[in-house]
Amino acid sequence: MLYKIFQCLLFASLLLFFIPISFGLKDLGETYCEALNYTFKIEKTELGEKGVCILPNNQAVDAWAFYEGKEGKGYDYCSLINSSLIIVKDKKICRGVDECVACEFLNGTKVPVMVLLNISLKEEVCGDGICAIGENYGNCPQDCPSGGRDGYCDGVKDSICDPDCVFFKTPEKDPDCVKEKSICGNRICETGETQENCCKDCGCPSGYNCIENKCVKTTSPLIYLIFALILAILVAIVILQSKKFHPQS
Repeated sequence: MLYKIFQCLLFASLLLFFIPISFGLKDLGETYCEALNYTFKIEKTELGEKGVCILPNNQAVDAWAFYEGKEGKGYDYCSLINSSLIIVKDKKICRGVDECVACEFLNGTKVPVMVLLNISLKEEVCGDGICAIGENYGNCPQDCPSGGRDGYCDGVKDSICDPDCVFFKTPEKDPDCVKEKSICGNRICETGETQENCCKDCGCPSGYNCIENKCVKTTSPLIYLIFALILAILVAIVILQSKKFHPQS
C-alpha cells in the first residue's frame, strides 16, 4: 500500500515538473506560419489533429512540412528574400543544435530561419518589453513600436518605412515608404530626375543648352567669331580689288 502511494506521489511530482515546460513552448510549425503573416489552424484528419498553414494562394499545407521546405515551395521565407531553403547539419551554424532549417544566400552564407525571423518558442506576454512572435504593433504596441519588423504593416507616419510593408509588397500603405514625386522646374535635381528627362533642374553636358527641357547641341561662339573674321577678310579683299580695277580719277 505504501509503495503504491509512493508511486502516485512520484508520478504527480514528475507532472508538476514537466507541465510548466510543455505549456511554456509553442509549436514551431505554427510559429513559423504566423511569423510570415499566414493563417494557422488545426484540422481534424483520420489520423488525428494536424496543424496546417494557409498560404496566400489559399493552399493548405502541413505546417511542419512547410517549415522544413517540403511543401508550399515559393511561399517559404527563404524564397521571399531571394535565397534557398536548406537543411543544415552544423552545430555552429544552428546555434548549438544538431540540425536546423536555414536560408542559403548567393554568396554561400547560411543563416537559420529562426534567427532571420527572430523566432522564439516562448509564449509571448504583452507588456514585457519583448516583441515576441505573435505580437505586433496592432495587438501589442507596448512591446512592438511602429516601423519595426513584426509581421504587421502598421502604416504609421513616423519617418520610418515599415519593412513589413515592403516585405508584403504593400509599401503604399505606409506614407513613409512612398516617395514624393519630383517636380521638374524647381531648380533642384531630385531623385528620379536626369539631364535627359529634366535638364531644367539637372542641366546639360558641356556643349549643350537646355531648350524646352531638352538638351540641344549648340555651336561654340568661337566658330561664329572665326566665321565673322573670314567674312570681314573677304569683304576687305573685294573692296581692295575694286579700288585696283577702278582707280579714282
